[in-house]
Amino acid sequence: MTSTEEARPRWFQRVLPVTALTLALVALAALAVPGFRDQVALSASHRPEPYVELYFARASDGTQLVCAGGKGSADVRFAIASHLDDTRDLAYVVTVDGTTRKGATSVEPGKTAVVHETLDHQGAYDVSVLLPASGDKLSAHCGRH
Repeated sequence: MTSTEEARPRWFQRVLPVTALTLALVALAALAVPGFRDQVALSASHRPEPYVELYFARASDGTQLVCAGGKGSADVRFAIASHLDDTRDLAYVVTVDGTTRKGATSVEPGKTAVVHETLDHQGAYDVSVLLPASGDKLSAHCGRH
């Protein structure tokens, strides 16, 4: 062995201090930042994350009902599926080309509530559905044939 080989640190002498420093920084972040701590706890515990699903409702034949309605009206049907721990009243806002309708529906855990709102409107329109509590939003452009 030459003197230069003896003076050069072995690979583990470089890797161990860097690894120890990285682990120490992660531990400090876990202690100092509540959001980081919550995410680590959620990842390690395998607890389900409560959430809701928002989507346009489907007809009995399986097709999605996005643009429906008769002459002079816009029918908006959407579904809210609950993956929450308890029954909640969830507020929603339906907007059709600037006309807004607010409402709320009660959804039980593991269940889906289908909401139907009819707003007066002529011709093509843009529709959006918003759940203010979660920030979930659906949007669609509906043109008349």
